[in-house]
Amino acid sequence: MLAPESKPYWQRVLYRMSIVGLAKEYGRLCRLQYLGFGFVSLLGAVSIAGTGISPTHLVSLVVLNGIFVAWGFADNDYVDKEIDRSSTDLAERPLVGDSVSQEGVLVFVKIAILLTAVLALALTRDPEALMMISGAVLLVLLYDRLSKRVFGSEILYGASAALLFLFGAKTVTGDASLPFFVWLLTSIVFLEHLFFNIAGSLKDVANDAAVGATTTVLVLGVNACSDRQPGRWKFLAAFIGMKLVTIALIVAALVFVGPQPWQWFLLVPIATRVTILSVKIALLPISERRSIAQLLGREELLTKTMLPIMLAGTIGITLTVALVAAPFAWFCAANFLLYGKVTTLNRGF
Repeated sequence: MLAPESKPYWQRVLYRMSIVGLAKEYGRLCRLQYLGFGFVSLLGAVSIAGTGISPTHLVSLVVLNGIFVAWGFADNDYVDKEIDRSSTDLAERPLVGDSVSQEGVLVFVKIAILLTAVLALALTRDPEALMMISGAVLLVLLYDRLSKRVFGSEILYGASAALLFLFGAKTVTGDASLPFFVWLLTSIVFLEHLFFNIAGSLKDVANDAAVGATTTVLVLGVNACSDRQPGRWKFLAAFIGMKLVTIALIVAALVFVGPQPWQWFLLVPIATRVTILSVKIALLPISERRSIAQLLGREELLTKTMLPIMLAGTIGITLTVALVAAPFAWFCAANFLLYGKVTTLNRGF
């Protein structure tokens, strides 16, 4: 099964004119393979409800989170289209390659945000919860428009994920106040997504520097013109420090709930591995964009398993296994549908 970019030109034209072809292009635009890992709001809900969460509520949160992540990717590509055009590495992105139109993407984003609102209202009418999901939406829209222009705008992305987590929690607590444990988990979610976003900027350093962007990695001393520079150690310290603080908070949360030996047995090697990967990502030459993206993908996939494992005592073994295994299965299936390979880092990511 050939990926679209591997086909002759005339076949690619016909492919993109077909309904199936267009659907696949939007799947690539939305990074369909990564939607299975978008269960932040579900984690917020089960951190309180545990095994008592209803199947309908569970599925609704998964769908809402998936739609949220999908339009977030699409909106980011929509805003950065002209910047992305200057990079040959991003030539395969649907908007850059004109396999989808800007107008069509804008309509898609608006409809997806509307669906997010409808699902949120179906889940809860609690004013605080609705303010949280509204805030999450606004922060993503703001981040997409400031990420290349304002130093530290990655905080907006982390804060959006934190609000999404809190929204999930509020859908099951209603008017009741959130316990300290939930706020502890919220800080972990914030730091995880802040880290992922800053790390993701590493692979785009050369392109961002060329267009005069002001990203955190550039401000912290990563030089797009040199693979080795003294200023990069300032970035490395902040980068690894953030990862170590996140792991420390996960350990604190695990101690708070009362860990089982098997949880330590799983989490210690995972934490060690993601730390090693983080160091490798930070030290890789900037010119090795694809290697950075591949390592970042592995690091993120592993990190996403840590919170479900830590919450196993609250959410039960069945849901823990589902939250760890199902996203990987989705990742492989979506990759096969979009690119004809079970596991691949898609070009143009």
